[in-house]
Amino acid sequence: IIETIRNIAIDPNYPSKELFRRARVSVRSSCEDAANENCVNVASIGLLVLLEKNIWTLEDRMDALENIDMDSFKVLCMKFFRSSKYLNLLIQGDISPADEINRYLSRRFTNHLRKDAKEEKDHSASRSTKFLEPGNAYAKHWGPKDDPNNGIVYFVQTGYRENTRTLTMTVFTAFLLSFSMIPILRNEKQIGYVVIGGTRLLCDTVGVHITVMSEGPCIDLENHINEYFAYVEENVLNKLDANQ
Repeated sequence: IIETIRNIAIDPNYPSKELFRRARVSVRSSCEDAANENCVNVASIGLLVLLEKNIWTLEDRMDALENIDMDSFKVLCMKFFRSSKYLNLLIQGDISPADEINRYLSRRFTNHLRKDAKEEKDHSASRSTKFLEPGNAYAKHWGPKDDPNNGIVYFVQTGYRENTRTLTMTVFTAFLLSFSMIPILRNEKQIGYVVIGGTRLLCDTVGVHITVMSEGPCIDLENHINEYFAYVEENVLNKLDANQ
């Protein structure tokens, strides 16, 4: 990918018109496939669009795809290639090629190993996830109108994922929810065909989610989930506080 971006930026003859045309067709097909996913997957994508910066809706991507041409695409790649970049490198498993990969990225893309490169200790300025202030709630209604099913992703943000205590308590909370969520919402209330939940990690924040696929209206699904969280707070969390 890096070599392709580099070639687009510096080689005036790359890509060819035919390759550019086939790439546009491929991207359009990928967007259309994503739009035709089931409502749970579409709702999950919607959560990312709503909370993560620089993630656009499928409609926005299709519009941009229709408007882009070879010249504007090459200008975009050139600006991206020459602009300042933030590198966060994670290598899992066999770390023997780590130094080689680090040097390659610096030499061909980021230049972060140069003597004049700056190492940022505080990454707050580079956060990519929108932080929901306590007491605020946001809702986004979107999806294919011809889909007979409805999907909802009910996400409760608990804090920044870099906070060890917040992450630990979020995982523990999701563990507690796992004992009652399916029996109450799926089996007893029967609010939907699919009911799943647990910990949800975004780029910078963490929280718990309940995701439902159902033929019922989303407002009804939201009310059922609100009632469930009220039950958990009264019958589980308050009892834990009382026993401390």
